[in-house]
Amino acid sequence: MGDGLTRRAVALGRVQTGEGVAAVLHKGLNGLLLSDLGWTPEGEVIERNFLRDAISPLPHQMGRKLMDVTFGFELKSGPAAGARPEWSPLMRAAGMSETISATVTSIRTAALRWVVSAAGAGIFYVELIAGGDPSLTDPKTVRENGQDMIRGTSIPALNPGQFFYGTHGADALGFNTIYARLTDDADPDSKALAYVETVSAGVSIIYTFRDTGFEFGTFDIYIDGLLIHVVDAIVDITGIQFNAGASAIVQARLRGAYETPTSVTLPTLVNYQSHIPARAASMAFTIDGYALGTIPSFSINFGNQIAERRDVNSPNGYKGSRLVSRAPVGQLQMEQEIVATFPAFARWDAATVMVWSAVLGSAGTRITMTSPGVQFTSIRSADIGGIRGWDVGLKFSQPASVKELTLTLD
Repeated sequence: MGDGLTRRAVALGRVQTGEGVAAVLHKGLNGLLLSDLGWTPEGEVIERNFLRDAISPLPHQMGRKLMDVTFGFELKSGPAAGARPEWSPLMRAAGMSETISATVTSIRTAALRWVVSAAGAGIFYVELIAGGDPSLTDPKTVRENGQDMIRGTSIPALNPGQFFYGTHGADALGFNTIYARLTDDADPDSKALAYVETVSAGVSIIYTFRDTGFEFGTFDIYIDGLLIHVVDAIVDITGIQFNAGASAIVQARLRGAYETPTSVTLPTLVNYQSHIPARAASMAFTIDGYALGTIPSFSINFGNQIAERRDVNSPNGYKGSRLVSRAPVGQLQMEQEIVATFPAFARWDAATVMVWSAVLGSAGTRITMTSPGVQFTSIRSADIGGIRGWDVGLKFSQPASVKELTLTLD
């Protein structure tokens, strides 16, 4: 089925509408760029240790089975304000809510029509119902049935799940408009009203921890001939690592219901967000109002606790999993500061609850990270390449109504 190359793999992911309801995935809309991929079918071996006339073991049975997948991905914003980041389904399955503040407008309406473009099969452009310029501006993104499409590189090169703003010479329009190629190559006018929407005037997307209404994800991992299909997955963010001058990398682990892997052909022409992530630089890292001096690195770990639900009425005795608790922590490495500049030991000694913020990137593709409740749990001496420093343990807590960690993309 494949050449067995470790560099060849495809990952797709999407949030489910409910537990037990597997999401339909498409390579045009749900591509995930992952690294450091590893997977393990985790099963409960039920031994049958009964007395008999031999000391040899009896064959065992398999009890409940899960699929455990580990991987990394880049922490980067969406391609424009109001456009979801590629990692949206991962953070939502990790217990974060998603709130989008943007202007969403249907372009599948009775006032508009979609016309086959001369650019190629499955490509359509939108105009007024009687023909002519619909006066559409270049959107932040286009959505197909609620999912963000990927901006293509040109109209003739559009793949399923992509859009473009402009005009194609052979269409002889005389105006710019939105071109789209749906994942099934269908005419958008054959779909329900509001099936195709634009997102414009994007303000922000906010991710913050939630306590109820947890979401689950469906993920397909194609490993050069093998398909790992995981339903009802919950994610733990085991580390977001910020190293000065480098891209921020997230390490994660997802666990979900086990399904027997199958042999499939590796998908091609998968759509990914192509913009480059911001580097950990000019981050305006601030704790308790102090702009700390020199910070080589810091990290955040969500500390999600995932509990299994055993059930005698379910297949294999396993009904699913629940995210039941979290304990977000972090680690800060910094060059040593004098106490008069930053009273770190006084803050540790008093268990002071402090406000923290840091910014990754610039306006339009910016991620602002904030917490109302950071405390120091430890301060240890460190040797940073011959420079005296500290390794500072961090705890993120919720002192009032604001959650302990918020990511704002704008």
